[in-house]
Amino acid sequence: MLKAIENIEPSNVLQIVTDNAKNCQVAGEEIEKIHKHIFWSPCVCHTSNLIFKYFASALSWLRDTYKARKNIVKYYINHTHILVTFRAHSKLKLLKIAKTIFASHYTLLTHLFHCREQLITTICLSKRKNLVKNVRFWTKVADTIKKEDFWDEVKNTVQITKPLFLLIKFCD
Repeated sequence: MLKAIENIEPSNVLQIVTDNAKNCQVAGEEIEKIHKHIFWSPCVCHTSNLIFKYFASALSWLRDTYKARKNIVKYYINHTHILVTFRAHSKLKLLKIAKTIFASHYTLLTHLFHCREQLITTICLSKRKNLVKNVRFWTKVADTIKKEDFWDEVKNTVQITKPLFLLIKFCD
């Protein structure tokens, strides 16, 4: 970065924006020591995403909703017969959380909400075809999917977190 600043000329540089990684922060601080007029700041997308992740872990109602969503997707993806039944009735795929995607919790909850009918259809068809393995976990997943309260929580979570998602999307 110092070489790039010298090529551009330090008088033409006001700010360095990087990832939030510790090494980037240290590099930014070193540049600030050498060039007093240049300051470092973390990327607003990364910072906003960290806020999103913090909310998802710190607020119990968000954490519980995300955990239930994770259990649903995990069960469907890990049980071939259930997944085949789901895919036969849905054009959408079930998504897992990816650490590299900004606001992945929002994206995945929104996507899950769009798959609601197909998830319920899978429950009904799986009961009739006796495709269920691990009945206790399946019962928990099925009960969650059938609960109107769960879908209200998903909808509310999506509505509450949408402004932060839109900020991240805009900044990215």
